[in-house]
Amino acid sequence: MLSLTKLYERHAEDCTRAAEQTDDAVFRKMLLMLALQWKLAAQEEAATQSTGNRGREGPQSLNDRGDK
Repeated sequence: MLSLTKLYERHAEDCTRAAEQTDDAVFRKMLLMLALQWKLAAQEEAATQSTGNRGREGPQSLNDRGDK
C-alpha cells in the first residue's frame, strides 16, 4: 500500500514534470505552485507519521493553516 507521503510526493513530481513540458508561462507557474503545495503536504504528513499523530483527516490547505 502506498503511503500518503509517497502519494503526495508523486503528485508533486507529476506537477513539476507537467510544468517543464508546457510553453504557457501562467500554466507553468500554477503547476509549480501546485507542486510546492504537494511537497508541503508530503512533509506535513511525514511529520505527522513520525509523531504518531493520527487524529487528522488529511493535509491542511495553505489557506487553512492561518498563515497570512
